[in-house]
Amino acid sequence: MFYSGITLPLSRTGDLVMSGRLVLEVHASDAMEVRIKVNEQDRANVTEGQTVSVVADALPGRPYPGRVSSPAGTAARGTFFDNTSGPLRMFDVTLRLDQPDPRLRPGTSVRVVVNGAEVRDALTLPRQAIFQKNGKPVVYARTGTGFTPREVKVTHRTESRVAVEGVTEGTKVALVNPESSTTGSPAPAGAVPAGGPAR
Repeated sequence: MFYSGITLPLSRTGDLVMSGRLVLEVHASDAMEVRIKVNEQDRANVTEGQTVSVVADALPGRPYPGRVSSPAGTAARGTFFDNTSGPLRMFDVTLRLDQPDPRLRPGTSVRVVVNGAEVRDALTLPRQAIFQKNGKPVVYARTGTGFTPREVKVTHRTESRVAVEGVTEGTKVALVNPESSTTGSPAPAGAVPAGGPAR
C-alpha cells in the first residue's frame, strides 16, 4: 500500500526485485517527441507537416525547430481533474523536433508556436461579428434602414479574427445580433467595417 508523499528507497546491488516493479527507465533522446493539446477552435488550423518552434522552460532562450507529425482526429477524453479547457474539446497533437537535445528530459514543460499557413488578400472580421442563422454563418450588414443578415463563407479562423467571403471591404457589420436586441432597435451597440490584415 502506498500513501501520498511516500518515498521508495533506491535500488542497490543485490536487492530482490519483484515481478512488475519499475527499476530503471531508459529514454531515447535521438527521436524526441513533444505532445501538446489544441482546442477545437484551433484544431482546423493544425495540419501534418506544419513547422513549429519549441522553447523548453528548462532551457530558455533557445528555440527548437520541429514539425507536426501526428494531429489527432478525435478529441481527447478528459478527466475529472483536468478542467483547463472549459467547455472546449481538446485534441492531442504530436510534434517531432528536427534536432533533439539530450539535455531535454521527459516531462519538461515547453511553450510551442505553430506556424500557420500564410493567407493573402483575405477579408477579415472580428469573431464576434459572425452569427448563426438557419445553421449557416451570417453577418449583419448596415443598410439605410438598419442591419440586414448576409450569408458568408468562413475560410480561416484565428483566436480573434475570421477570414470570410461574401462581403466587400468597407461594409459595416454588427458586433451584436440586432434580431436578439431587447430594445427593439434595429441598430446594435457597435459596428465595424470589414477589412484589415489577418492576425
